[in-house]
Amino acid sequence: NKENYIKFWDSFGAVLKEGIHEDFANKDSILKLSMFHSSTQEGWTTLEEYVARMKKEQKNIFYISGENKTSLMKSPQMESFIKNNIEVLFFTDPVDEFWLPNIDNYNDIKFKSITKGIVDLKSEKEDKSNKDDVKEDFQKLIAYLKSFYGKKVKDVRISNRLTSSPVCFVADESSMDIHLENILKKHKHLNEISAKVLEINPSHSLIKFLNKINTEDKKNISAIKNISNLLLDQAKLLEGIPLDDSKDFCDKINDLILQSIK
Repeated sequence: NKENYIKFWDSFGAVLKEGIHEDFANKDSILKLSMFHSSTQEGWTTLEEYVARMKKEQKNIFYISGENKTSLMKSPQMESFIKNNIEVLFFTDPVDEFWLPNIDNYNDIKFKSITKGIVDLKSEKEDKSNKDDVKEDFQKLIAYLKSFYGKKVKDVRISNRLTSSPVCFVADESSMDIHLENILKKHKHLNEISAKVLEINPSHSLIKFLNKINTEDKKNISAIKNISNLLLDQAKLLEGIPLDDSKDFCDKINDLILQSIK
């Protein structure tokens, strides 16, 4: 009886999921009984139900980790998934981060974090030359941002996740997922946050504007630096990463407000 089971899961689900991490003999059975919230469903859903709803061309079980469904739905990394109506599971219990390394698939379908590595939602039938042209158009800007940010970012690249936000952070494929890193840092199991990959949205007006600015003209240096710093700080804020200089961020925001009302 699913209704009765949901009542049980509401109270004890997070505890039961600890067995996926700690009970090696029964981990697969516990995972099958586990339920999660998702981007397209009301209430709880099982992995079996998720797999049954997967699109024909979909090869992964997509998920995102965070505090709750409401905040995760607003994540910039969710934008393309919402636009393309691709279901994403929400892993909102801290224990979810710890069982995933032990079980990387369900019925041979791999789990894939949408905040880690490269996620390409475009079908193979789409014109690859168009994607290559976009990358070429923004190559100069990407090179500038890599040089400007230096060790503050691991890389800068064109995003396939973003539709309305100008930038977002993602973890490198071989790195720790962003939410897990934040949890460990909060509980003082990590000394510092690692550098992330900054993805930029080539369709966003702000990125297009930045791409057109002549970075070699000294008159533009101040504006380019301010915009670049604000974009980086924006990506940090969205992931709950502390800013290097909060006062400087506020000053830049105030300057922009003053310019808009003059």
